[in-house]
Amino acid sequence: MASTNDAMRQITEQGRESGELMTEIAKDTREDSYAMKSIAILTMFYLPRAFVTVCSPLCDAVEMLIGYRHSRYLACNS
Repeated sequence: MASTNDAMRQITEQGRESGELMTEIAKDTREDSYAMKSIAILTMFYLPRAFVTVCSPLCDAVEMLIGYRHSRYLACNS
């Protein structure tokens, strides 16, 4: 009977330790989620501006090469 009680205590202690580890993992995951959301918001804010910054000189170069005033529409919207 004593060995059964010891085994039950050991299982209970392992379960408690496992629960504490799961709680730590959940907290770390929540913090990581906040960081990922921040990165996504910053990316959504800056990426379109970066694309326009790169596309604008490219469209100007195409316009100069072709000599067609509406090449900006053709190059950037195709």
